Amino acid sequence: MSGTNHLSAFTQLPQVSSEDEPEKGPFAPAEAGMNRFVWDGRYPKPTKVDKPRTKSRDEESSSDDIAPLALPGAYEVRLSVGSETFSAPFTLLADPRVPASLDDRRAAFELRLGIRDRVSEAAEALNQIQRVRDQVEGWLKRSDDSGLKDAGKALLERLKGVEGELVNLNADKPRPGGNRIKEKLEILSGMIGESDDAPTRGATEVYAELRRQLDEQRRKLAEVLDEPVRGFNELVGGLGLSAVGP
Repeated sequence: MSGTNHLSAFTQLPQVSSEDEPEKGPFAPAEAGMNRFVWDGRYPKPTKVDKPRTKSRDEESSSDDIAPLALPGAYEVRLSVGSETFSAPFTLLADPRVPASLDDRRAAFELRLGIRDRVSEAAEALNQIQRVRDQVEGWLKRSDDSGLKDAGKALLERLKGVEGELVNLNADKPRPGGNRIKEKLEILSGMIGESDDAPTRGATEVYAELRRQLDEQRRKLAEVLDEPVRGFNELVGGLGLSAVGP
């Protein structure tokens, strides 16, 4: 199958159509001559953590598992070449061996899509934390100013506090700590993906609680990136250095 990154018009799911969400890939090759693109039937993967602090999980394979499979139904593949666009319909068929109804499949799909988006939000927060940490640590190494060092260390501790709620920072140790929000979301997605049946009420409730916890940590991160970072930047600016940004 040849086409661009969003292969389908998602006629059954207009709320997640190619017109509504940014293009993330995968992209079809665009080399001279014949090209072939095989879609695995999955939606785009969640945002990746740029610099994972632990190596106990394979970030790439985890992302593959979280990307939900498209529902059975009618779709459209599109290929754009310059100002021209070519399209062709195709159909995804349900596995006849699986008795789950389309409504059940849709409920599982929508929950897994929500989990994917929450995992992306957690990863984006972790990437933001890492970018600020790198800058702060860089200035702490370059400056001997005691006020700047104290403010920097306090800022790093607050960043670590949020980070430690989003992901287990001790996963690589002989006695690792418990899973955190991002890891629990990934596990929940895997549990739902084991069946095509509708998610249980328990799974839905766990997702709602994890989403609440994630929103709380994102709020705390926004607070850290506001006043503490601004205060640190005032000290940095007083020393004639470049400000820290998220």
